[in-house]
Amino acid sequence: MKNTFRLIGFIALAAIIGLLMTACGGDDDCTTHNWNWSAYESGSGLRQCQNSGCNVTADIGDTGPEGGIIFYAAHSGYPAIYVKGYSDAPEGYENFNFDAYTAYYLEVAPANETTYGITEYRWSGASAPYYEFPEANAYDREIGSGRRNTLLILFAELETLDSYVASFNYFGGANNFGWFLPSIDELKFLYSKRAIVNMETSSSSAWYWSSTEEYEPYNNDFAWAIRFDSGWEQKQHKSLNSNYVRSVRAF
Repeated sequence: MKNTFRLIGFIALAAIIGLLMTACGGDDDCTTHNWNWSAYESGSGLRQCQNSGCNVTADIGDTGPEGGIIFYAAHSGYPAIYVKGYSDAPEGYENFNFDAYTAYYLEVAPANETTYGITEYRWSGASAPYYEFPEANAYDREIGSGRRNTLLILFAELETLDSYVASFNYFGGANNFGWFLPSIDELKFLYSKRAIVNMETSSSSAWYWSSTEEYEPYNNDFAWAIRFDSGWEQKQHKSLNSNYVRSVRAF
């Protein structure tokens, strides 16, 4: 009787293993996924593992196309807004042309930005007195708006070594593949996944900048930041406060 039960158990185990091998493509490794990001086309949906027969899709915690860690995945996609171009208006102000593409993921850089050895950045390098900062109109908060905000800020201010410049130049110059400073909602979601992306901290000084300005009539001095030991969201002065920068990318 015992031998019969052992035989039944062995047959059941063999059947389970066979099913797993079939689902993962036989000899292909379904635990080490092959995303083949170089062949992934923007807007084509969640990325399925390219191992034969493997139906797993890339998700939070996986490595993205540019070496970042995926921290946001949207099954239905979301509009990622960017500045397509601009032209000078007769009044001297810029007319911005916006466009959007459907993105499904956000990846975060594996480390804080340290351009030229700097670890903490002012949001703006302008030395303007109170209430006289250039207005970038980077007020959008929602997921999908960080790239737009970052480009608007770049158009509005030309100083170097600031948070948005450091973020936009992540990996440097010609190797820039769309990295930007996250909007406040993108940053909040990143905070919620901090353990997965190795951004946990107990430091009360671990503030990170977003690209979202605080909207106050006649006052352009503040932008939003989040403290990563607590999730505390606060508006901070653009040039009097210096915070960390962590670049993100939508794809």
